Amino acid sequence: MKILSKNTNYEKYYKDLVPYLKKEESQKYFYIILSISASVFFLIFAINPTLSTIANLKKQISDARFVDERLSTKVQNLSSLSQEYQIIQPYIPFVLDAIPQSPKAPTLVGQIATLGQINSVTISNIEIMPVSLTAKNTSSSAEFSFNVIGTSEFSNAQNFLNDLVSMQRVLSVTSIQITSNSKIEKQVDFIFKGSAYFKK
Repeated sequence: MKILSKNTNYEKYYKDLVPYLKKEESQKYFYIILSISASVFFLIFAINPTLSTIANLKKQISDARFVDERLSTKVQNLSSLSQEYQIIQPYIPFVLDAIPQSPKAPTLVGQIATLGQINSVTISNIEIMPVSLTAKNTSSSAEFSFNVIGTSEFSNAQNFLNDLVSMQRVLSVTSIQITSNSKIEKQVDFIFKGSAYFKK
């Protein structure tokens, strides 16, 4: 019974609506409402991708601005570093001579031999200890030990030692042993032990 009642209500509404829709003015309003509804419906579907694209473009612009700012900062930092490098560039060879990037043991031997000749010191042996090519940690220099054995007058040995520690290359003398030469008067035998440093 309730179903029949519902159908009866629909039929009643339909019967009431049909005469109203048959009126010309009502049809115009009906078509206008349908047109507006359809326009709004399709407009939403048309605008939605555009709004999505606009949001995406805004995000891309924001990201691009962020990247541009970072790149500008990096360019400024590189420019500043370049200027500072140009200032210190003339001094780099001296720094590398003081603490070379490799042991350069043969060069050190040659320099010590030259100092011996300058100071009239007879060098009988320059001994280089085994060289470790790696630093203990990244903040420290690697090093190797060396011994210089020779004979000269005491004052010459003194001058030789002063020149040795005053070399441009960074050295440290760890042990000094001087004894009188039993064969030649006024001569001394010496053994200088030291360490040479390099950056690896």
